[in-house]
Amino acid sequence: MTLPQPPDECWEHSPEAADHPLAGLLSVWRAEHCDPSLFDPLIKLCAEAIPDTAGPQSLVRFARGFHDFTIDLLGEKPEEEREPVRVARRHAFRQVVLGVERLDQMLGELDTGPLMRTVVQTRSGIVHCGRVRPGEYLVAAARDVDDLELTDRRLCTLVTKIRNELHGLSDEDPGGYSDALVSLERSGPISNRPGESAFSPDVRQVMDANLSVDDLHYLALYKDWRPVYSCDVFDAPRLKSAFFTMTRHRRRELYDDLVHKARRDINHLGRSVRDVIGAGPIRIVLDVESGAVYTHVLDLDGDFLVGVTLRQSAVFRAEKRMQKVVQHILRSPADN
Repeated sequence: MTLPQPPDECWEHSPEAADHPLAGLLSVWRAEHCDPSLFDPLIKLCAEAIPDTAGPQSLVRFARGFHDFTIDLLGEKPEEEREPVRVARRHAFRQVVLGVERLDQMLGELDTGPLMRTVVQTRSGIVHCGRVRPGEYLVAAARDVDDLELTDRRLCTLVTKIRNELHGLSDEDPGGYSDALVSLERSGPISNRPGESAFSPDVRQVMDANLSVDDLHYLALYKDWRPVYSCDVFDAPRLKSAFFTMTRHRRRELYDDLVHKARRDINHLGRSVRDVIGAGPIRIVLDVESGAVYTHVLDLDGDFLVGVTLRQSAVFRAEKRMQKVVQHILRSPADN
């Protein structure tokens, strides 16, 4: 296949990235304030995170509220068609950043560190918002690709590269992909709170059984946006280091109330990305410095499962374990 010739305003005009394999497809828009001597190395790293058409398909950088540049797979389109799409994505991604910053403030009460990775996934696409440093974000999206997780992995790698190579900062392990082996140790002592039991004992037993002191530390089931069952292994001795600044009881209260407090911002994220990746988020990940909060939507009426890990190295493993519970619930009879 012969690739289209590079459009006039293509990123590959930068000498830092002249031999990219998608040179005829990728295009860049830079703000006037972007000094080439500073931004060319950054754009080069970002371009390397889009090595093919498998995702991401667009990537935008914001810093302190300002849009710096956009890299996207729009090079095959005429400029008059590219610009409206680029502007719409930029607006959507700016709304994502605003929502992420509000969620970051709300999560501060949990004392688990800043929000550094936010993932919103629908059935057709994914948006990843990665925090490089305070006020500095990369937002990327992919739609209608075979492996949505690939975009997430590539952005996590990109954020780490920028921190290491350009800023001299440490690896925060966004996504927890550095340790992908699922633990065989299943659980510690379980504390559960039945609430208004609208789901079967079988579902609750599966939730209890999939808790783990090594990764998945908390699960809560919601119906009509109200918690009906929650369980955790916070009492496990191996987790005591997570409770130096907050009691177990207080942490349970905060997580049990988290979705109610975050409802507006969760809905805001869904609305922000619907024109980019489709409507109806089925998965939202809030990855903080020490662990993550996962929300998996079970239906559109406000039924969903929330999971928590308190360990950053376990972020990937914990969600894989949680997905087993999600699949069990989705296979269960409707009256569960």
